[in-house]
Amino acid sequence: MPYFTAVQIEAEMTALAAAAPALCAKTVLPNPTVSEGVGPTTYSYLKVANGSGAGRVAVLAVGGMHAREWAQPDAVISFAKALIAAYQGSAAFVIPAYTDAGGNTYGPVTVPAATIKQMVDRMDILLLPLANPDGRAFAMAAAANKGWRKNRAPRTVPANPATAGVDLNRNFDIAWDYDLFFNAAFAGSTALSASKNAADDRFIGKPLPAPNSSHPNSEPEVRNLIWILDHHPVTYSVDLHSYSMLVMHPWGIEQNGTVPAQNFRNSSLDHTRDGTLGTAYSEYFPNVAPPRLLDRHKLIVGSIRDGIRAVTGRSYIVGGIADTIYPATGSFTDFHFSRQFNIAASPPIHAFAAEFGDAADNFQPLYSDPHGFPRIEREVHALLLRLLQAALPPPPAATGSGGGSSKCIFSMAAADLIAGTAWLDTLRRGRAALLGGRRTRGAMLVLDGFYRRLGNSLFPHVAGRRWVKRAIAYGLVAPSAGLTALALKWSAR
Repeated sequence: MPYFTAVQIEAEMTALAAAAPALCAKTVLPNPTVSEGVGPTTYSYLKVANGSGAGRVAVLAVGGMHAREWAQPDAVISFAKALIAAYQGSAAFVIPAYTDAGGNTYGPVTVPAATIKQMVDRMDILLLPLANPDGRAFAMAAAANKGWRKNRAPRTVPANPATAGVDLNRNFDIAWDYDLFFNAAFAGSTALSASKNAADDRFIGKPLPAPNSSHPNSEPEVRNLIWILDHHPVTYSVDLHSYSMLVMHPWGIEQNGTVPAQNFRNSSLDHTRDGTLGTAYSEYFPNVAPPRLLDRHKLIVGSIRDGIRAVTGRSYIVGGIADTIYPATGSFTDFHFSRQFNIAASPPIHAFAAEFGDAADNFQPLYSDPHGFPRIEREVHALLLRLLQAALPPPPAATGSGGGSSKCIFSMAAADLIAGTAWLDTLRRGRAALLGGRRTRGAMLVLDGFYRRLGNSLFPHVAGRRWVKRAIAYGLVAPSAGLTALALKWSAR
């Protein structure tokens, strides 16, 4: 089976929305592409959800930002199909077992039906399989084009076809003008993955004449992604790429730092930031409680790494973008993450990027090779499931027999600890697994009822008493999470 063309991806989304109109909506993005030799093209994204209204978490997955990276768009389409089918059938989402070239078998990995139902019922799952349709069309049009990375914006030098296109993942408004943001030594170094040379694969886009010397967000494909963020309260995102076997969190513009004044908005530091060439500047990454943003990001990339390892046995490297792959300006992941600092009253935002596969996989792993696209597809599905599980909000407070809302003493005791979020996430996954099991659901419901009654009775004695909360956190929550993690690991075999 060959990879989907851009036209076929649009048709696949149309078919999904038509087959499951109550769960899946396709929306055409407002900005048609402006391309050389292809297009203009209108294209769409999917929203998978059952319900609407305030309080829902929106999660966005983006594929195909770079034209030559063919696997992720197809994997996002197959993920949407599997997710909708599992929800409609009240069934688990199963990633099939995989046997590697050495004869080692991994999986199958199962996410219970109850968890899938919670995801679709309580979240808006936004899927943009193909963010660069004209770039993909050009890359697929001829063998000589297969390495094309940029979009197909009209060339800036008429005699040079390499000057067509902009690297969409260098065009977002975050430290876009790197000559302004960094000092000359770093801006001019090979350490920075960005370029003002239109023939370069990493071309950031054409500046406007003075005095408007910076022009980020110039590309319609970039403006479409910003439109999605503006029209949905997206608090979790992931940008899917190839290849390096990495799962990453911000920052890409710099290494992570702890000094609040060292931030991208501080114009007094323009022309002085030293990138990864020095230690005078590191981009501030908040980690105060709540929500302990850096710890939370580290927890999620670690969980994704573990999920990928469970389905294919491959160990991805995790960390900040600048540390794990290279520093780069104008990326979608940094831009989305930065919005919480630019937009008043923004909720905490969690943004990620992943590079799937290794040099042997390259950008277009073979569809027919079980160690090619089918392996990457499993890894993409594993990442998306782990991200959705991490984003899944806690269940609404249940109502006891007296009409009052239940108090979650575990959450109250552990939520402000560095490790507490991980413990609580593990317990929630274990609860969802038990509720999803035909033989274990009844016992879990009984345990839930007991826990609610216990929480209601103990809450007045725990609230405001720090030593009691710490005793519960370390004496009950941590051991319970440890046992639950072992049980989940054992059940996944």
